[in-house]
Amino acid sequence: MSSYISEIVEEDVITCECCKKNFLTNEITLDDFNFAWDNYTTIDCCSDCASSNMECYAIDFDKMNNSQKLSFVAERNGYVEDGIGYLDDGNEFRDDNGQALFIDNEENEDV
Repeated sequence: MSSYISEIVEEDVITCECCKKNFLTNEITLDDFNFAWDNYTTIDCCSDCASSNMECYAIDFDKMNNSQKLSFVAERNGYVEDGIGYLDDGNEFRDDNGQALFIDNEENEDV
């Protein structure tokens, strides 16, 4: 069984930064809540939000390899043209830092 959050934080109540719901720390476990310090999410949020809301994650293309970038594009019905990822409406994908999504063509070549 997972530990209760009250065992690791002093607060009696924590708030999901995504949905703004309050949770009693002696009733919610680490399986039910994600802390940004664990680097799974970029904000403190409940597991419901983490599993269904991309706002809980910072998107940083520099931290993705080509495979992750291509999956990111495919999951959003985008496409790649001349090594740049585009949304289906023709706009470039941008991460939370404003950087465009570039695909490294050399990484995809067979050695």
